[in-house]
Amino acid sequence: MGSANSGGKTIGIKEVAAAAGVSATTVSQALNEVASARISSETRERVRSVAGQLGYGPNTVARALRTSRTALLGLVIEDSGANPNAGQIMFGADQAARARGYNILVISTPGSAGPDERAADVGSLLARRVDGILYAPLRPRQLKLGNPGSIPVMVVAAEAGESAEPAELAVRAARNLMDAIEGATAGEPGAPRPDDATPRGNF
Repeated sequence: MGSANSGGKTIGIKEVAAAAGVSATTVSQALNEVASARISSETRERVRSVAGQLGYGPNTVARALRTSRTALLGLVIEDSGANPNAGQIMFGADQAARARGYNILVISTPGSAGPDERAADVGSLLARRVDGILYAPLRPRQLKLGNPGSIPVMVVAAEAGESAEPAELAVRAARNLMDAIEGATAGEPGAPRPDDATPRGNF
């Protein structure tokens, strides 16, 4: 199945492959983020670029059925209205996610929320079948995030003594989260899926 570009012409994998100078299989693996595929980062980027120029996008419903992934990441931000870093965190996470074909679902939760309220937020994201969760605390502390089940969770926080912009921390956390998701999908060990998450620094 293909996509219709602005000129009304249906663009499929074969057209993208011909324009990018690769096989249809390579296009499919690059656009569907098949972690086990032996495709260079340069080729992946070229395929994405050509697909974007031609107006082609993979069928996300079909991909979800085939891979059991939705390409959705949950992002929980504490006190987003009062958190001066919230905008940068959302921007960094969104940019990193979009670069690899994911989208972000954002939930704002009170910094004073207890374990039950945080667990409810996690449950809300799980009900939407997110592939992984990013959690951005307002301050470093021990966190009880409830039971995320079989999906990975990453905390957006700096390492002890590290000085980094919030957007950079969000990009790093999002990339690590997607690496864990794709590694687990390919049958490789993913990131730990803890009930507890401990940020080791602050913004």
